[in-house]
Amino acid sequence: MPEWLSKPEGYAAARDRDTFIDRSVLALLSLISRLRTAGAEPAGRFAVDPFFRVAATLLLVVAVSLAREFASVYVTLTFVTVQLAALPSRALRGTLKFTLITTAFTFIVVLPSAFLGNRYSITMLPAKVFVSVAAVNILSRTARWDALTGALGRLRVPDIFVFLLDITVKYIFMLGEFVLQSLQALGLRSVGRNDRRYGSLSGVAGVLFLKSRQMAEETHWAMECRGFAGKYPRPARLRVGAADILYCAVSLAVLAAFVWIEVRA
Repeated sequence: MPEWLSKPEGYAAARDRDTFIDRSVLALLSLISRLRTAGAEPAGRFAVDPFFRVAATLLLVVAVSLAREFASVYVTLTFVTVQLAALPSRALRGTLKFTLITTAFTFIVVLPSAFLGNRYSITMLPAKVFVSVAAVNILSRTARWDALTGALGRLRVPDIFVFLLDITVKYIFMLGEFVLQSLQALGLRSVGRNDRRYGSLSGVAGVLFLKSRQMAEETHWAMECRGFAGKYPRPARLRVGAADILYCAVSLAVLAAFVWIEVRA
């Protein structure tokens, strides 16, 4: 028997840090969990048809972007604050966190204009951003993606845009899980010190590109086999309940107050 077979191996792997891989895995897990739980908030508090909520949110965002008076923005801010108060605590924390970060970033960007005497932008723009981002976040957290795409179809949005939105959301989830598995495999294969682990990420990106291309071709073939003509079926009738009527009445009242303030000014 050779002498080297009788000697103990005594191998000790050098310590290394996989902070980048760990952070990437946590970020992907957070994204996938958000996609899975999107629109999973209690429906009792938001038992309004997504069609009315999508239409009201779009009108609100457009109106806020055209606002010139502080009072009109405050009216929409009150409407959004009431909706925030009806959110569960977990959804409220997530919505406020993202909205406040976006508003603070906008405030920092326009802060130099205040030193030049333009105090209108430093107060108006952050308020507009807060209202718009909060309204969109409330809608995304209380309505499922399929319900949102169906509402866009009812609003006569072209089918190509509805199709792109629907496919994008689904593939973000599917490719996110594929990247998560690839990063976990990369971490398991990294034994000891690996000075080229960041270079391995380019391989992950290349595999992800090939996988996305393969999935796109398979989706195209499946759509052809099923006779998909690029049109989404829309329900013939829209069910309207008491919650829908109340929500539409409040939204129209807010919009009327907004227009009255802007015209009067």
